[in-house]
Amino acid sequence: MLKNYLSKFEDPRAPLLGPNIKCLKFVGLLLPESMKWRIIYIILHAFQSLFVITQYIDVWYIKSDKSLLYNNLKTTMLGTVNMAKALSFLAWSKYWKDILDYVTKADLEQRLSNDKVNHRIISHTTSYCRKVTYINWSLEILTCLFVIVSPILKYILSPMYRENIRNGDEDYLAVVNSWVPWDKRTLAGYIFASAYQIFAALMAVAWLSGYDATAIVIMVFFKGEMKLLRQDSSKIFGSEGEPVGVEEAKRRLKSCWWLEAVHRKDLILLMMQYKKTVVFSAGPFVELVMPTFISS
Repeated sequence: MLKNYLSKFEDPRAPLLGPNIKCLKFVGLLLPESMKWRIIYIILHAFQSLFVITQYIDVWYIKSDKSLLYNNLKTTMLGTVNMAKALSFLAWSKYWKDILDYVTKADLEQRLSNDKVNHRIISHTTSYCRKVTYINWSLEILTCLFVIVSPILKYILSPMYRENIRNGDEDYLAVVNSWVPWDKRTLAGYIFASAYQIFAALMAVAWLSGYDATAIVIMVFFKGEMKLLRQDSSKIFGSEGEPVGVEEAKRRLKSCWWLEAVHRKDLILLMMQYKKTVVFSAGPFVELVMPTFISS
């Protein structure tokens, strides 16, 4: 049953990124072509950004209460990071689309290979990406549900909290801290504020689910590409444990690729890549090279 449900997220046009692209479209990070829905999503994004601003306003009003201030700052910072991810994705959506198109195109081309080892690598990469995506979504949704029901649980499980509420000694526990232009200490005001905060929490989870899982899957894809490159290169140069000699490598090059102009172009590009030392910066103190990503 679960397998049949998850199959709805698959897209044969994007066998690797299908669920991620559908999620990005559903949450509005990939804006639709329809002007009506595009405007609706833009309004929702503006609403969510406004909510983060109200969190800062709320922090300003409760700054004298240090305990409450520190607690509210945690959710405010999370909201800020979340907003930065979403708005940066929207601002550079053209480049994100280029990346998604490239990954999809390269993945489809690799799946045309007749090499069994390559197919195992592709299958393993796809399976791993699905696990990452669905586990990430599950954790995001469960976290959101816990945040939403936590005020109710506290009211049910804490007699002292209920007594303090009745006596007016304690305010209702907010779903997520935010300022509202009405008195949220009354029951009616609290209910309206909670509805507003629940919607904002759901929007935040939608943003995170779309952004985080997609970013991880893209990185996993490039690791898979490096594995495929290593496998293809071993057919010419041998494996790391059993490299071939120079003459044998030349013979293999001539017999495999050099006969056709299009293959000569690919080979020259491959040779140029091998001449380069690719280094990634991982903060101010660490640099990572390709073997870090293709060691397994």
